[in-house]
Amino acid sequence: MESNPPETSAMEAFFENLLQRLERTSAPGPKLKDPETFNGTKSRYSPWKFVLQQYVAGLDKDRAISVVLSYIQGERVDVWKEAFSRSNYENGAWKFDTLDAFWKALDTVFDDPNVKHTAQAKLELLKMKGSAQEFFTKFEQLVTLANYDLDDEFVLNILQRNAREDFVRNIYASGNIPTTFAGWKTRLLGLDKDRDMFNVIRHGPSRIPIAPTTQRPNSTPNPPPQPQPIPVRRDGTGIIYGGRGQPMDLDRKCIKCGAPKREKGSCGDAWHILNRSSPNTQYRRRWEEAEESKGFFEEVRRFVKEDPELFLQQVQGSTPEPSFVEDST
Repeated sequence: MESNPPETSAMEAFFENLLQRLERTSAPGPKLKDPETFNGTKSRYSPWKFVLQQYVAGLDKDRAISVVLSYIQGERVDVWKEAFSRSNYENGAWKFDTLDAFWKALDTVFDDPNVKHTAQAKLELLKMKGSAQEFFTKFEQLVTLANYDLDDEFVLNILQRNAREDFVRNIYASGNIPTTFAGWKTRLLGLDKDRDMFNVIRHGPSRIPIAPTTQRPNSTPNPPPQPQPIPVRRDGTGIIYGGRGQPMDLDRKCIKCGAPKREKGSCGDAWHILNRSSPNTQYRRRWEEAEESKGFFEEVRRFVKEDPELFLQQVQGSTPEPSFVEDST
């Protein structure tokens, strides 16, 4: 069996390597979300710039500049963009030597010094008090607004001053000191995670108290107590009620005419209920007439003897119409 000469094998390896490189470069990459347009508002320039720098990463200089300018739109910037393009574009190419030089030209026009100075001041005061992840999220945002580079020595110094002191001491004591922002971030996040695990081991997981469950008996609840019957006193003439809302004995007979108490009777005595429609007037007339006074007192005595509790109620005013009190009208 014939073998390929060394020159042929080398040529095949060369073309195979070239094809693999072409396949990698021609494969479609992940589609990025289109950034928002910039309308010239200076307070929005810094975060917009950060997004666009990532969006055009990997493009050549001229194409990257053209893409960035296509996302600058609005009445406030259209005239400026046309003048800027006429001054810096010639013979199918941009006059800027590097993409960084282009960004610096935009910075001189749109960079807001107030936003930058505010972010710089906040960056100096930001401390790692809670979660390390939350700290780095705010830290990186302020670095972007302050127009700093994350790997600047100045930024790394701020990071070491504002991170937890015990974390920084631990890193320096290890002898393996990071030199980049990414290295410091990885180490600090790791120490923060280790601290959380240590706290769980030392103090145990948080326990949520379980509310005690009360067992309900299967039996039905006790019924409400029933009112006790009111005792009734009796005497020789019949039933005498206690005046507690009980019905009166309406079948009792009058000793004068023999008619029941519920009827008017022939004697006209106020002992009959129907004769009590205006007792005050009746008793006052009898009181004012001298010949009737004796009979009046006899009837009062008989009333007291027959129904003392009803008499007491009327005298004390516990009934709507007191019988033995002079009419005030």
